[in-house]
Amino acid sequence: MIRFATYDDIDLLLKLSYEFWKSSPYTNQKYDKQATEDTFVEAVAKDNNESILLVSENPWNELEGFLLGTAVNPLFSKDLAAYEVAYYVRADSEDWYELIKAYVFWARRIGCTTVQFGSVNPRLTRILEKRLGFTAVETTLQKGL
Repeated sequence: MIRFATYDDIDLLLKLSYEFWKSSPYTNQKYDKQATEDTFVEAVAKDNNESILLVSENPWNELEGFLLGTAVNPLFSKDLAAYEVAYYVRADSEDWYELIKAYVFWARRIGCTTVQFGSVNPRLTRILEKRLGFTAVETTLQKGL
């Protein structure tokens, strides 16, 4: 089941975010639990027209994933655009596709004209392109300092 996150979810979201960090290409950045918690609390507190924090919950009420997104005006336009900030779903979860669809639905509902989603998983990228109509628009590079 996909739903909006609540304050009661924060502790479990912190566990999921740590799993995400450990499995991601971002382990060269120090995991800061307090900064992560602050981000989740802020997202829950905000009006769902500015940002969204969705969670995936299994039938036993256990969180299996989350998606944090925000909506802003890009530099070159007054059109509203949605940007995925963080997305993680445990490998055995079946809700990964529904979580992304809910994010796209939210973006459409609040008036976004575009929605962006980052992926470090080539299989997921192909699925997003074929099933949801996403197209690749950039390559992201990173360098540690």
